[in-house]
Amino acid sequence: MFLARRRDRPNESQVSPRALYYDRNPIARMIYYRANGVAPHAATQRASYTVPTGKKALVVGASAMMMRATAATSLGRVHSFGGTASSIAFDCYHKNNTVDSMVTVQNPIQYPFFEGVQLSLATEDLSTGGTMDYDISTTFTEFDA
Repeated sequence: MFLARRRDRPNESQVSPRALYYDRNPIARMIYYRANGVAPHAATQRASYTVPTGKKALVVGASAMMMRATAATSLGRVHSFGGTASSIAFDCYHKNNTVDSMVTVQNPIQYPFFEGVQLSLATEDLSTGGTMDYDISTTFTEFDA
């Protein structure tokens, strides 16, 4: 079905007068995790956000930066992740033992999330010894459902 826009009200269609998301009490939000000198660890949730009742959220960007701060005794996979149980905002891997080696990812996306959905950021370092620096974040707009 074609939804024509009304000239007198450009944010409304003739079929549904519902306002677009950015006209429904939008709030810009961000979850992030920043830490330096993090020792090896199992998968660990670092930050989370659950969409409140009566709201929706539109993820508009995600980024990750991981940098080797000190060399590992034995190298293992380093991983950072952002998303939900069913969708990924970013997925970033690092497997280099050179000090100051860095991996970055920037992901301009538009994923809608509905009330009750949890968005989380997590890290993992399977090396032995050594440390990593992390800077991971996800930005989104929360609005009335």
